[in-house]
Amino acid sequence: MRTTFPSKYHKELSDETTRATTLACLQEHISLTIAGTKASTEMAFEVMVHAASTKQSIEASCAELVGSAASNTLRAYMNEAFVAEGLAALEDEVNAALAAKLPKQIRKYKREVAIDLHDQPFYGKDTGLLSYACRGQAKAGTTYFYRIASVYLILDGLRFTLAVMFVYGERNLAECIAELVNQVKALAVRIGCLYLDRGFASIEVYDYLSQAHIPAIIACPIRGKQAGTKALCQGRKSYSSKHTFRSQHAHSTQVVAVVRAYSHTGERGQAKKRQARWFLYVLIHLKLSPQAVHARYRYRFGIESSYRLLRQMRVYTNSRNPALRFLFLALALILLTIWLCLRFRFCQQPKRGRQEYSLDEAAFRLHRFATFLRHAIERRYGVRFSIQAAALPVGV
Repeated sequence: MRTTFPSKYHKELSDETTRATTLACLQEHISLTIAGTKASTEMAFEVMVHAASTKQSIEASCAELVGSAASNTLRAYMNEAFVAEGLAALEDEVNAALAAKLPKQIRKYKREVAIDLHDQPFYGKDTGLLSYACRGQAKAGTTYFYRIASVYLILDGLRFTLAVMFVYGERNLAECIAELVNQVKALAVRIGCLYLDRGFASIEVYDYLSQAHIPAIIACPIRGKQAGTKALCQGRKSYSSKHTFRSQHAHSTQVVAVVRAYSHTGERGQAKKRQARWFLYVLIHLKLSPQAVHARYRYRFGIESSYRLLRQMRVYTNSRNPALRFLFLALALILLTIWLCLRFRFCQQPKRGRQEYSLDEAAFRLHRFATFLRHAIERRYGVRFSIQAAALPVGV
């Protein structure tokens, strides 16, 4: 059966349409004005998108694109436009861009929502910039990180980013959650369950969620020997129990799902060993069996891992400018949202004998979206396919 389209819809998605849709979203919401003789606002955005779609730096994209301005020129414009003092305004612009591309059906029912933390290594001793960084466990040769939090919902097995925020210094995570929850409510999205990983496990977070009456599942780290949460990991079966968490100045009693799960480990070609592992989850305003909690948590955080997808659309950078680092990560989230929206629009196929539609995921995977963007931009600027020797070779 031949599908008919209303006149306002396009039947075909081309690489140029993909580029134009992406550029229109960025230019409408992100404040950047460049009116130089060798560079323009559109060029800056296209170079950023090219770098993101090829997982390389601004410098690498400028070197590849024949018609692009020099990377130093574009970098200077970007560092002038995006400054640390303007982070709050940039957050608002990014969140407006994300909200503009959300499908309308997300507001119909209560939704499952999750919050992620993205830590980006910071190197340097600039005390002014260190105030924007968070301390954490040593990783990639540093203990300082620019931290960015994002909240997303799960719809039809896909993650839609709702809002993103920069986490300043040692800011309380409960305050960050409260701010992101307010962003979600402003979008008229109702939270059915909030999922948090073990990085959020704290008394302040438990108390905030309890007082705000937000149903939540929080992964809980296993610590201690006699009095800590490790003492809960006993017996041969999963169970639920109340546990009092204590810190130096506070305590909080919550329901904890204690899960004993089994996995099979071993070298390939050898017999697999059945091994038991313990998992702990704090439940806020929820009544679920430990097995149901474990299954729901693993499924929600296993869908299209945001870290894996982000790595496929990230501009490579080692800039110390916190606003630029925030923008490049936010750009990846915006691109992922645009990709999901284009899939919903162009890749739906009717189910036989029903009025419902399913999504043909193979028709427009993320790799193809990135390829469309790269091809369209390279067609506009041209690509360097040769290099010029700087000097005569010696000893050849």
